[in-house]
Amino acid sequence: MGINNLTGKTFNILGDSMVHGHTLGFSKTWAYQLAQRNGMTVRDYGINGTCLAGTSNGYGPSMATRYVDMDNTADYIGVFGGTNDQTNSIPIGTDTDSTVDTFKGALNVLCSGLITKYPTAKIFFITPYNRNAVIQDYVDAIIAICATYSIPVFDNYRNGGVCWTNSAHVTALTMNDTYHLNEAGMQYASTKYEAFMNAL
Repeated sequence: MGINNLTGKTFNILGDSMVHGHTLGFSKTWAYQLAQRNGMTVRDYGINGTCLAGTSNGYGPSMATRYVDMDNTADYIGVFGGTNDQTNSIPIGTDTDSTVDTFKGALNVLCSGLITKYPTAKIFFITPYNRNAVIQDYVDAIIAICATYSIPVFDNYRNGGVCWTNSAHVTALTMNDTYHLNEAGMQYASTKYEAFMNAL
C-alpha cells in the first residue's frame, strides 16, 4: 500500500448539494465517508442550490462570497460547484474577469482568495458531471481558470464514472432526479475523490 497523506488531516469542503448531500444529510455524503475512513476532521460548507458565482440566490450566498467565512485553518480545501450556475444561466464571462458577476470572474475571485487565505493548504476543485451539453462550458471554465492558479481539478465531466444517460447507472447511483447521487453513488464517488486527494 502507498502512503496515506489524509490521515488525521482537516478538510474544508465548499459547494452545493453535491457537498451538503441534498436530502441525504451530510453524514451520508462522499466527503463525510472519505473523512471517516481516514480519521479526518471535515467541515461542511455546502449549501443546497447555491451558485459558485454571483452574490447570492434564493438558497443562500454564493461560494465566491462565502468562502471568507470558512474556518481559517485546514490542510485540504475543496470546491465542488457549477451545476447551479448553469441552471441559473450565469454568464461564463472572460478569463480576465475580476468580479463575481460572471462564472470565470467568480472563479478568479475564489481561486485567488483561497490561495491567499490558505497558502499552505492543498486546494482542489471538482467539476460538475456530464448531465447535458451546456454544462461543458462551465466545466471547461473551471479547468481553464484553475490552471492559471496551478490548482488541481477532478474532472467529473470526463472522469466521474457516472453515466447519466444509462438507466442502470441512474437507478443504481442517483436519486433519479437528473441531479443528485444517492447513498450508493456518494460511496462510489468517495473512493475516486479519496484517491485524487491522497495524490495532491
